[in-house]
Amino acid sequence: MPRSTVPDDTPRQREAVFVSTKEAARLLGLSRNHVYELLNQDAIESRYIGKRRLVMVSSLHDFIAALPTERDA
Repeated sequence: MPRSTVPDDTPRQREAVFVSTKEAARLLGLSRNHVYELLNQDAIESRYIGKRRLVMVSSLHDFIAALPTERDA
């Protein structure tokens, strides 16, 4: 069986799947109100876990990638 190329003592960085709306706002450099506007426009995705609305980190990456660049403006 092939062995892993990553040594067992090397810490593996794990990225969160979900973040709070507050953390999403911080990551994007926007207000929480703006994040809720983006959620309501389906520009970024969220899921409910219990009563908490959590933003999908992959959706934040997609949103950022779709923003126009300075050359596009």
